[in-house]
Amino acid sequence: MALHKSDYNKFKNAFVISRTISDRKVVDFPNNFKCHEAVCHESFEPFLEDLLATEDPFLFVNKSSKLDEGRYSDTVLNKAWAVNRRYYGIGG
Repeated sequence: MALHKSDYNKFKNAFVISRTISDRKVVDFPNNFKCHEAVCHESFEPFLEDLLATEDPFLFVNKSSKLDEGRYSDTVLNKAWAVNRRYYGIGG
């Protein structure tokens, strides 16, 4: 996953993502050439300003990652998601 700071559109208060992971690399456009737009949740807004002020190009950085500039791998994100789903009793 690669959520860049530049994906945030403050006028829309949304993230507009026009890249994906292909062959374990970040590519600029998905195969369908469609962008994904996700509105920033109001409970996340207080943290956003601090995250945008960091020097890293990504919004979230895994300092122990060996991938491009510390981006999270799909495997790491899926594991974290599974652990937290079990902890909070969320299905799916």
